[in-house]
Amino acid sequence: MACNFQISQYDKAGGVPFASGGTVVFKSGKDTFTVNLSRIHLENDPGKLVHQGSITTSPFTLVDYNRHGIASLKSVTKPDYDPPNRHEIT
Repeated sequence: MACNFQISQYDKAGGVPFASGGTVVFKSGKDTFTVNLSRIHLENDPGKLVHQGSITTSPFTLVDYNRHGIASLKSVTKPDYDPPNRHEIT
């Protein structure tokens, strides 16, 4: 049976994340860029709602339970402001 809520290991609610701070460095050709991390934590989603088109115009909602009970590791980044085209995949 699926739970009715998403479980997040959020550090301000008493939980302790796996990691706090840090960076990940990516290289693309001769370019190198750094993504600053805020934290890494666990999440458990109850399911995923799927709509045909927009949520406001869809005639129905499907519930995808394929992710239920599967913990996922989430990395939360800090807002790094670079030119948007720098991160394009070519």
